[in-house]
Amino acid sequence: MRPEGPPDVLTIAEAARRLRIGRNGAYEAARRGELPVVRIGRRLLVPRAALDHLLGGDRVTDGDGGHHADARPTAPDGSRKGTL
Repeated sequence: MRPEGPPDVLTIAEAARRLRIGRNGAYEAARRGELPVVRIGRRLLVPRAALDHLLGGDRVTDGDGGHHADARPTAPDGSRKGTL
C-alpha cells in the first residue's frame, strides 16, 4: 500500500537537502533550536509543516484574513528581544 502524499516528517538528511545545507549543519541547527525537530528514541525528525513554515518565513494573519510577512525587527542574534 502506497502512502498518500508526502510524509508528515523528514529525516535530518532530507531536511538538509531541502534547505540546501549539509547534514552536519542541519544537526547543528537542530541542536541550536533553529531547526524544529521531534526526537523519537535516538532519531531526530523534522515535521514537514514546521519546515514549510520556516521556509515560508514568519507569516502573520491580519484582521481581514490576509497574510503578510512579519516585519518586526530582530536582534543580531535572531531573537525578538525588546520587540512587540
